Amino acid sequence: MYKIYVFSLFLTYSALSSISDEFQFDGQEFWDDESRNLCDDVELDTTWQWEKAVCFEYFWNYQAVKMEVIAWRPGLVIYRDLFTGKQANGTQIIAKDFPAALSIFNTVKNLMPNLDFKYAEDIVALSYHPGGHYATHHDYLEYPSEKEWDAWMRNYGNRFGTLIMVFKTAEKGGATVFPALGATVRPNPGDAFFWFDMMGDGSQEDLSEHGGCPIYEGRKMISTIWVRTKKQPILDNLLTPGSISARFLIPGTIKLNKN
Repeated sequence: MYKIYVFSLFLTYSALSSISDEFQFDGQEFWDDESRNLCDDVELDTTWQWEKAVCFEYFWNYQAVKMEVIAWRPGLVIYRDLFTGKQANGTQIIAKDFPAALSIFNTVKNLMPNLDFKYAEDIVALSYHPGGHYATHHDYLEYPSEKEWDAWMRNYGNRFGTLIMVFKTAEKGGATVFPALGATVRPNPGDAFFWFDMMGDGSQEDLSEHGGCPIYEGRKMISTIWVRTKKQPILDNLLTPGSISARFLIPGTIKLNKN
């Protein structure tokens, strides 16, 4: 049974909630102007105009999966309407009865066959309140030396990719920004999005830097699964050491491992 770790990020002192220029929040010094603008100015988000941005459906396990490619290399994709209304009602993920979490995990595992979730980290649930944010960072883990590796790193390798599942969106704010890609992900409840944290040679994917934009009004509820490198079929099918393409997430493009 997978565990859920629940965290809540919120404002530690009062703030104005009219416009982002007036909104003061703890930790705002860690945000540069470019990233904040991508968060707040919808006009700067032109990903839908990109020539290579596409939306399509594939069928797997008798279900249709709607996949939206924001960036091909490195891959950044959104899975639209992945979860049922009951799964994405904003309460199931923080319930104490973990069968709710297992239902969500099984949906992900069954509909994304090119990712092996067997050695993924436990689900982390995050609840963001007004002023809550997560400044830009990488999920790839770096250690001073191999002597500093923890049990996860020794047994399962580094973080291969990140999957964020969305269960509630804020009234204002709360997008996820990728400054190096010039992209902003604005999902709906029931969506999930995935990106690669490393390159084909196992080094950090610098273009995957991302941040959870500040919440101005309302509440955002998400859960994160970090997928580790151990037995990832995509890595077994790569021919180049560079950024990993989103095409490897499409069923039928790679040879899957036999479990």
